[in-house]
Amino acid sequence: MSPVATTTTPGHSPEQAGPGTSNGVIASFDIFDTVLTRVVTNPTSVWLLLGKRLAAGGLIETTPEAFMRMRRAAQERIHRNSRWCEFTLRQVYAELAAYLGWSEEETAEIMAEEYRVESELLRVLPGAHQLIEEMRLRGHQVAFLSDMYLEKDFLWEQLRKHGLCQEGDRCHVSCELGHPKRTGEAFRVMAKLHNVDVRRIIHHGNHPEFDIRGGQRAGAQTRALYEGNPNRFEKILEARVFDTQGLSA
Repeated sequence: MSPVATTTTPGHSPEQAGPGTSNGVIASFDIFDTVLTRVVTNPTSVWLLLGKRLAAGGLIETTPEAFMRMRRAAQERIHRNSRWCEFTLRQVYAELAAYLGWSEEETAEIMAEEYRVESELLRVLPGAHQLIEEMRLRGHQVAFLSDMYLEKDFLWEQLRKHGLCQEGDRCHVSCELGHPKRTGEAFRVMAKLHNVDVRRIIHHGNHPEFDIRGGQRAGAQTRALYEGNPNRFEKILEARVFDTQGLSA
């Protein structure tokens, strides 16, 4: 995994330091499709696979396809009603439970199942370990910054399970920061939490708008990593996800 585009703020070239030291530079990484990726092309396919599991277990009375559409609609309503502020999975499921009449126990069980499906679908992208370790060897503080509704504790556990994080690293999630990456505000908040100038952040990510332009809006340095983005053949397969009952996802 190697950066395909780099933007460096003039006058702020990060110095190198030996292993185990800190040079005041934050090497931050997006998580999904940058260091970890799902084995499905579109995140909504997670909900179709979840629906199949819930239907097989008798936890829902709808078809998996109907569940996926309701899960997506609930998230869209939360997103719209919050005026594009960040939201959590717990809020999405509160919306879904109100619509479907689930009890607290049913809601908790189904939400926990979504976390299990997410965990099972995650894989490490090639080169991620090496790139993160390279940043550590340069003396940079490693941090992870994700625009995501999943809880930070869950994401940290996935990073730990796949050997991507270690003691001393930090993890930041937009739904807990209260700000997204696309405006640049998440980068500014992260800089304050680390007590550094935002120009001392080198952010690695796969999304041109959220990771690259968002970081640049804040004044951070950015490096684009597009290897985890779906190619045109994967997008064609994803378009037939309902025809294949999720197999082409």
